Amino acid sequence: MVIIDLAFFMYILISLIYILVKKAKSEDILERYLYFIMITSFAFVFIFKIEIEILWITLICAIGLLLHAKSPIKNKVILLVFAVFVFAVFRVPTHPSAEFEQYLIDKHGIYCSALDCVEVVEVEDEDMRQMQTTKYAIQGLSSDWYFIYARNELVLDNKTIKVINIAGFWIQLNN
Repeated sequence: MVIIDLAFFMYILISLIYILVKKAKSEDILERYLYFIMITSFAFVFIFKIEIEILWITLICAIGLLLHAKSPIKNKVILLVFAVFVFAVFRVPTHPSAEFEQYLIDKHGIYCSALDCVEVVEVEDEDMRQMQTTKYAIQGLSSDWYFIYARNELVLDNKTIKVINIAGFWIQLNN
């Protein structure tokens, strides 16, 4: 795996040198700068395992390059739709179970281990605050990845949570 990362890093380095040095005569500084930022931000996601949110920088640079290009509007629209599609595909988690666990913690306050889950709820009385926990046995857990979206379902004793992830955004399918 280290050899693949190193080869990818060398490819990025050679591409950056080509963009910054060889094409310096034919393109303006804005275009070279956008290429540089787009390639490095895309590379950082894969080489250094940085969070997927850096892909927003890549998308913004791609849109800037498309708007700056001297091509017909029809071609710009087609390329823009393609860029947004690629961005959406990369934002969908390939291992949705880890992302789903974080979603459960953030939105529902449910912490899961291998066999059971604990729901933590903050209860406020008149003059005091306390935490209330409820333990559930996991009846079923499914996690599927379909290239452009991911689907997860958690079945507990008396509760079912179904969600879908499109472009990195979780959408709950049931209440």
